[in-house]
Amino acid sequence: MKNLSSSFASLWQWPTKAHYLGLLLILALPHFGLAQDAASPSLGRLRQTWYSKDKKVTYTQRMEVGLGLLYRYINSTRQDSLLIIAQEMLADGKQHKDPLWTAEGLYWIARYQLKQGDIQSAIQTTQEALLLPGLKDCGDTYWYYTNLGIAYISLNQLDSAEYYYKKALASAQKHGLKIKDLFTICDNLAYVYQLQGKYLDAIGLYTIQLNTADLEFQFYANLAIAGIFKTLGLHAEAKANYQQADFIALKINRPDVYLRIYAAQLKVSENLAEADQLIQKGLALRDSFESNRTTLTLFLSAGALYLDSLQLDDATDFYQQALALSIKIKETVLKNDALLGLAKIHQLQGHTQQSMQICQDIKAPLEKNRSPRHLATLCEILSENYEALQQPAQALFYLRQKEAQEAILNDEENIKTALNTYIRRKSEGERRALKLAKTNAEKLAVATQAKAQLNYSILGLISLGLLGAVGAYSYFYRQKKSTAEHLAALNQSLELEKLKLMKANAKLRRFSDIVSHDILSNLDLILSTGNILVGARPNPKSLNQYYTMTQTTSRQLKDYCLGLLADTRSAQKEDLEAEEWADPMPVLHRVLARFGPELRAVGMKVDLQELSPAPLPAVLMEQIFQNLVSNALRHGATAQQARLVIRDDKDQQGQVRWIIEDNGQGITPERRETIFNAMQERSGSGQQVGLSLLRAALREQGADIRVEAAAESGARWIVAMP
Repeated sequence: MKNLSSSFASLWQWPTKAHYLGLLLILALPHFGLAQDAASPSLGRLRQTWYSKDKKVTYTQRMEVGLGLLYRYINSTRQDSLLIIAQEMLADGKQHKDPLWTAEGLYWIARYQLKQGDIQSAIQTTQEALLLPGLKDCGDTYWYYTNLGIAYISLNQLDSAEYYYKKALASAQKHGLKIKDLFTICDNLAYVYQLQGKYLDAIGLYTIQLNTADLEFQFYANLAIAGIFKTLGLHAEAKANYQQADFIALKINRPDVYLRIYAAQLKVSENLAEADQLIQKGLALRDSFESNRTTLTLFLSAGALYLDSLQLDDATDFYQQALALSIKIKETVLKNDALLGLAKIHQLQGHTQQSMQICQDIKAPLEKNRSPRHLATLCEILSENYEALQQPAQALFYLRQKEAQEAILNDEENIKTALNTYIRRKSEGERRALKLAKTNAEKLAVATQAKAQLNYSILGLISLGLLGAVGAYSYFYRQKKSTAEHLAALNQSLELEKLKLMKANAKLRRFSDIVSHDILSNLDLILSTGNILVGARPNPKSLNQYYTMTQTTSRQLKDYCLGLLADTRSAQKEDLEAEEWADPMPVLHRVLARFGPELRAVGMKVDLQELSPAPLPAVLMEQIFQNLVSNALRHGATAQQARLVIRDDKDQQGQVRWIIEDNGQGITPERRETIFNAMQERSGSGQQVGLSLLRAALREQGADIRVEAAAESGARWIVAMP
């Protein structure tokens, strides 16, 4: 592409500018560059020169003036004027047989077509430009490839978008541009990777932006990385990146940036009150600039939040606003997100026909986009709708389709690979830092010792008499003592690092034991429940119930494992804040629901009383109830009228403690002495393994567990709080 010639720039007092500074220049032109340059010519003067018949205005000068007009029009409402200038530029380029200005006109026509949503025409126009002589491999070819990448993203053809963005990068780098000059293309390619599920490739590109880009690119990179971490279940890392983005937003201090961070923070908001505040802040900002994709993201995030909270009227309002805005700005993908939310709301409200109509309208584009998350939601809505229409065969078909999509979404190996890669990279970095510190300490010790020996030798040679000898000895002694103290401090530091690593390894081993034990326990639960529900003569109702139970248990097991992993990693950090007092009842109800079929099968009555809050993590509460309820099922079901009592009371010091007891066969005094013994548990039952791990986890939190005989018969487990 061409620059304004120096003579013409001088004539107009307009500083020479590169044709393309990146996609941000085009999108943000009103904020900087030509639009705010006090020395730039007025729009009227540019138009006057463009349409001038004065022969003093050369062909090249006229083309450069047209380029200035196109820059002015690209983000204005005068899109028709942009098209007219581009078409005239194309005609003049062809008349002068100038392939570069001909391509220039085609490029801007394609930009107009992209703005109007005519994607196929934009692709054809750009391809036509690339066929012109000299344009296939020149310094500006990469912008034509970028046009194609944008077009194919709009069509959800992600493989084609990836191909053209990679070609754009290769072409730009071939002609001398550095990565730091190509952040717009890198950002778009990383977004494509993210949509394809290539999370590590996306993080790699976003990390380059964090290290070398300006503040605005760093802001968007932090948001994108946080979104990836959230998808992988790494909520702590996601929050850290959102906080960093919030810090950068304060420096940028622009309404659209604030709106973007509010929309992003909605996705990890921990309570509805906090979320309401973010929504109100975002709504207050949206009128300060033209509605755009960021406002649309806020509407969708708010709609999803209220839908999850079952506040359907508020959810409907935000989804309808999102739908209207997505149609206005021609955002097809986000329009389908809004329609999917409205379909779910209609299904929950019992408006089956309206929900079915929306589902049928968006089914084809969602299948084309191949997003497992969206397809799983769509199949769930269709299954519920067909059930409401009393069509069980179709309901079961879409239920199985939903499970198939969730199997893709929750692919254990992909999640495991991503998590292991992330943790391995972090651990390798820590090990490299520790090795470097040790090497530097050894070099410092050797250098200090060598210096001390050299000083001692020199002082010994020049010292005369006892006073000189004593002085040399005293100096050497001080140097040696200082070196010894320094080495001792370094050794102490290394020992502390070694102790931290040993503690971390112990945590990871215990995490592995807990996960393996509790996974086996839940597999037993799934199998035994299948025997109870399905039996010798399965029927669709029992099969459906068994599928639902298996799905719920598997999801809870996944959340449980991720919670254990988060707890293990967070425990490695220093200066942890004390645990907040949490309500155990939601966790207890979830565990009892999981064991419901087995409890009903053995006729065990559950006497459940309200438990007091406790300063324990939710994942540890789930470990307590899962071990003790399964223990009651094993040993308490032998009684004629099996009973499980869950309550709390206070000890003599007034400390709260939880009581879980059954009326089964009980535990002998000899076994009560060894049931928590870590040395004997490895050769004992799986129950002993779980109890030993449970006591270890409780004692780390300052709590404890013990067992005693119940008042009449059975066992009484007492969980003492810290």
